[in-house]
Amino acid sequence: MKCIGFIGKVDKTDLISYVSKVITCMGKKVIMIDATVDQKTRYTVPVMSEMEDQAQYIIQQDGIEIAIGFSNILELKKYLLSKGDDFNDYDYVIIDADQEETIEEYDLKDANENFFVSSYDKFY
Repeated sequence: MKCIGFIGKVDKTDLISYVSKVITCMGKKVIMIDATVDQKTRYTVPVMSEMEDQAQYIIQQDGIEIAIGFSNILELKKYLLSKGDDFNDYDYVIIDADQEETIEEYDLKDANENFFVSSYDKFY
């Protein structure tokens, strides 16, 4: 399994979705984790009505599994086990992170690749 981190405060959801789709087109199983503070993916990926009120869930869109509401990798692994799935079945784990604490919780320092995403805007 390979882990790829996308780190930064700017909105990276579309970029990460495109990268994830390219990887799935190569026949690989991908899980994309929204580990951001705002959890914007929760509002951009359509969910079934019974999932709307859940704090944590995994939804599949366009061949990509998207994990929302998990604060660390252990929570995600436990959730998958409760559903009868195995975290190790994924070929790629792609993590969207925007805070230092998240980088530590998901151990992105040991990721196979990290990409720092920014914009030309100045933040004060």
